[in-house]
Amino acid sequence: MYLQDTLKQVESLKESIKEQEEESKSTKHHLEKVSAECATQGDEVTRLTKHIETLDASIASQKDSNEKLQLKYEQTARALEDTKAEAQTWLGANSLITEQKSV
Repeated sequence: MYLQDTLKQVESLKESIKEQEEESKSTKHHLEKVSAECATQGDEVTRLTKHIETLDASIASQKDSNEKLQLKYEQTARALEDTKAEAQTWLGANSLITEQKSV
């Protein structure tokens, strides 16, 4: 009787080991799948990081260009005001000359 009980326990343990091996294979497969997904996501993060760096550089370049354009606009506006003032001076002088000629 003792021997039969021991054999049943051994068979039960063998069955349990088989189930654990199958579960282990399934878990291993799942981990491999998750690992592959992580690698893919890591590649995507790297790609997006590079894209963000490119965009940051583009924004910095655009900002610099905008600042230069702003300075050029301000210089042109000042030159226009100076030209306008000079034109008014010439018009005033021209009016005086015209008045003096008519007198």
